Amino acid sequence: MRLLFQAIKIIGIGLVVALVEFNFFSGFKVFAYESDAENSLGNSYSAGSLDIFLDKTIFNNTIEPNQKIDFSLTLKNAGLLDWQYKVSFEKRKGKNDFCNSLILIAKLNGIEKYHGNLISFNVAPSKEVGIWQFEIKLPLEGKRINSNDNCDFDLVFKAWQANVFSYQESGFSDEERIKVNLTAKIMVFNESLLNPKLNAEALTKENQK
Repeated sequence: MRLLFQAIKIIGIGLVVALVEFNFFSGFKVFAYESDAENSLGNSYSAGSLDIFLDKTIFNNTIEPNQKIDFSLTLKNAGLLDWQYKVSFEKRKGKNDFCNSLILIAKLNGIEKYHGNLISFNVAPSKEVGIWQFEIKLPLEGKRINSNDNCDFDLVFKAWQANVFSYQESGFSDEERIKVNLTAKIMVFNESLLNPKLNAEALTKENQK
């Protein structure tokens, strides 16, 4: 019996050695993997948007000396984030003398925010939305202006996050423009029509012929 047990033991050791040698020489590899999973509850992600809305984007008109023209637009918050904004003038092209002569009055919800030269228009940052009213005037006095002189410019609305100091530093921002094109309409009169005395003399000479 003892001999039988030792024989079985020798056979078992031989099988183990044979399997190890087989795996070594055959290149067979045994891999083991460990895996783990963790759950985190109560996390959420949300994305915001910053968007300004203007109901008008283009305004074209002619203007005569001492004439006032006006237009208005509605400014709304069309995004999810609170923002602040500023409005300024930016020239695209046109006659310098004509653009420099124009006077602008800008009101927000009936309250005057600016009164001065059009080219210097620039209002301080604000969070107030509503109706912007713009009135532009061409004074009689001023620089030399010819009929069909043109001033082509933008009124630029730049908005950024309410909790950020400036537009340049904001991660969320938006810009909208009102494109304005104004053309001077100058009436040219004959000197005799403006001077009754000269006009009467001209008619007398014409009748004497």
